[in-house]
Amino acid sequence: MGDKMAQRLDLRVGEKAVVMAQADDGSMGAEAFRLVGVFHTGSVSFDSQIVYVPLSACQELLGTGRKINHFVVRLRDHGKVDRVRLSLSEKLAGKPLQVLTWKEVDHEIVSIQKFQNALLDVVLLVVFLIVALGILNTLLMSLFERVREFGVLMAIGARPAWVMRLILAESVLLGSVGTLLGVALGACLILYFGRSGLYLPVGDAMSYFIPFPSVIYLRFAWPNHSYAILSVLVTSVLAALPPALRAGRLRPAEALRHV
Repeated sequence: MGDKMAQRLDLRVGEKAVVMAQADDGSMGAEAFRLVGVFHTGSVSFDSQIVYVPLSACQELLGTGRKINHFVVRLRDHGKVDRVRLSLSEKLAGKPLQVLTWKEVDHEIVSIQKFQNALLDVVLLVVFLIVALGILNTLLMSLFERVREFGVLMAIGARPAWVMRLILAESVLLGSVGTLLGVALGACLILYFGRSGLYLPVGDAMSYFIPFPSVIYLRFAWPNHSYAILSVLVTSVLAALPPALRAGRLRPAEALRHV
């Protein structure tokens, strides 16, 4: 049983405890068990509410014969959950059995995960808006400082489309340099916290419901990193569109008189 329950009941390994539960026929079953071990998961609800007993003894306690309520399959790669579920469903077709994933069993965890993902999406949206505004401000300042230069270029034959491509190229270069620096800094942080660990106070709050470590170890997630890199580059191009369009509408005569 969990260490918190053992402490609350003042039980030690080797001592006996009576487990009571409603049997399959509605009667109250009771059985004495000897405590052979104490576990600790870090979750208050797990460590204070869960008791494990042998399968045969549990079947006798509940009066279910050889019936089993459910099997639990644990996978090393959680990305194969849907594939394994489909395979088991095909093999168990026609039998009074149902194959469910953890997402269909524990809706509370799924809701928490959806809330965290939505919160992360909002944070990322704010971050990319800040990036876009920073790039837009930089390019607009650069445009206003070089209006006469663009006027000279247009006066000697440069087309507006060429000037617009120049602004976009500067934005892509700015975004690429920032992305490389960010990837380098992020890789260093991931390598460091991947070894030393990162303490998260939220783990203490989450551990009341489910086992959740207070110290996490970072690792590379290249699909997410690639998505972030692509998003930064796209944001850089989109932020450069207003300055590029403004530069493309410059008139050489007015640009040359700009102070």
